[in-house]
Amino acid sequence: VHHDHMSVFDMTYWAKEGNHPGGSYNIKKWTDTYRDVFLTFPSVHPLRPGSNHPISRWENNMQKFPYVGRYGDDILIRDLPNELRTDAVTAFYDDSLNKDQS
Repeated sequence: VHHDHMSVFDMTYWAKEGNHPGGSYNIKKWTDTYRDVFLTFPSVHPLRPGSNHPISRWENNMQKFPYVGRYGDDILIRDLPNELRTDAVTAFYDDSLNKDQS
């Protein structure tokens, strides 16, 4: 098992236009179309063998993606990478904002 198996990374860098060699669509489509949050490496393209992604592609690029934590583990907002500690993320995940304050 690879040491990053079940690790969660912020893939924002590749989701921005111009950063992913295959275009941002090929990163965003998994959540936009399929509601999937998993990126599988190594991967074998079912129709275009020239589009395969060997594990070396991950190893050569992983430094671009901040580590968030392990899938399924709880994490405090304050422990997120700085890039993810935004008002929108805090509002979405902060349980105290969803409780009755009266």
